[in-house]
Amino acid sequence: MAKAKIYFSACGLGLGHISRCLEVYGRLKSLGGFEFFFSSYLDGLPRLSKEGVRFAEAPAFSYWTWPDGTVDPWRTMKWLSGRLLFRFAEQVAFELRQAASFKPDLIISDTRLSTVVAGRLLGKPILTILNQLRIIAPGLIHYPRLFRFSDFFSHGFIEPGWGLSDRILIPDFPPPYTISGENLRAPPALKRKIR
Repeated sequence: MAKAKIYFSACGLGLGHISRCLEVYGRLKSLGGFEFFFSSYLDGLPRLSKEGVRFAEAPAFSYWTWPDGTVDPWRTMKWLSGRLLFRFAEQVAFELRQAASFKPDLIISDTRLSTVVAGRLLGKPILTILNQLRIIAPGLIHYPRLFRFSDFFSHGFIEPGWGLSDRILIPDFPPPYTISGENLRAPPALKRKIR
């Protein structure tokens, strides 16, 4: 009997996304009957290498931070202007090639919108794991134009993009203990997909 193929794509910023994917991978691996392939970048790569799984290094996406680790929205937007669409298209093309080659039965994306788009273009079922449906950066309050742009970008591009997923899994505590509550306010079209 053929093994079911699962394609994991994890955001490579920090270790949280790749750790979640490896936890799911470990559970599924213990059940047997699956074949796996991973895609990530930056911080995710050493973990994948250490785990000994098959993976490909995706084009990286990053952002500027202050010395305390918080995002610097002004420098990030300044740096991304003119690069964002190109980098996103590059990531989508990469994920299309990798997934088309692997031929997965299921794509699991942890905060990788490019993988969701690629999976939809390939007609594959997509499970997305997210901490936030939209971008809320407290530092943007000091930059009204960036705040409006971020809000427009979140509602006009990010949320509809996540909506291409078949299911969205949010690993958070139930109310009133929810950590990312404000970032998880879902429009009606997304609510039915969220678990």
